[in-house]
Amino acid sequence: MPDDARPDPTGLHVLLVDDNEDARVILGLFLEDCGATVTTARNAGGALAALNEVRAHIIISVELHRAAHHTG
Repeated sequence: MPDDARPDPTGLHVLLVDDNEDARVILGLFLEDCGATVTTARNAGGALAALNEVRAHIIISVELHRAAHHTG
């Protein structure tokens, strides 16, 4: 994809919600590297509390169901 066709998140404030700390850190660092300001929260309660403090342009909530045992 040409650089001019990529979305530019510079100046956007992203609220990133995930219960997995590693996922929050990695995605948060990626978004910051792309120019976004990032606030993170571990869960919905934390996200609501964050929204009382910051105005987010975008909310990203990552929910991945991790199976302890995969068959198939």
